[in-house]
Amino acid sequence: MIRVNLLPFREERQKRKIRNQVLGFLLGLMLIISGLFAWMFYMDFSIECLDRETRMVLGEIALYREKAEKVGKIKEQLALLEKKNSIIESLGKSRFCQLELLAELACEIVSGRMWFEHIATDSELVVIRGMALDNKAVADFISRLENSSHYERIDFHKSVVQKTAQGDFLQRFVLKCERSAKCRKVGINGK
Repeated sequence: MIRVNLLPFREERQKRKIRNQVLGFLLGLMLIISGLFAWMFYMDFSIECLDRETRMVLGEIALYREKAEKVGKIKEQLALLEKKNSIIESLGKSRFCQLELLAELACEIVSGRMWFEHIATDSELVVIRGMALDNKAVADFISRLENSSHYERIDFHKSVVQKTAQGDFLQRFVLKCERSAKCRKVGINGK
């Protein structure tokens, strides 16, 4: 006796197998697509966070750049103040030397026989213009300056005889002399 199974077991099993495979494929595809979307959202979030951090860092850079410019300006002002301070200190140190130079000239002048018209000085040279009654007064003054500790290398630059309105003859002279090494700082005229 032959038995025939009229129930479609195999076809049903085959259909179920195909359906399970299609569902498995679709489920896998959905998992892959959802994974890609999750990865895309994660990357967008990471990019957004990095952009936010970049903007924050750029803001800090701008802030620090402003502070650096302020520090640079302060350093320039500090350098200028230090320069001014050093000038003031050098003037303070040299003012006594200038007083000594002038006091020395006042001590060495031949009293009653000569006078000064103009005194100019810089860091190394002193120029003295004056009038004297005769050549002896000028010579005495030069010899006194040569013995002085504040002046070196006295040069008798020029001498002219000039007649006054009263008919007297006066000796107009110009002397150039170097300051001694201990007084070569800043001149009277600030040079």
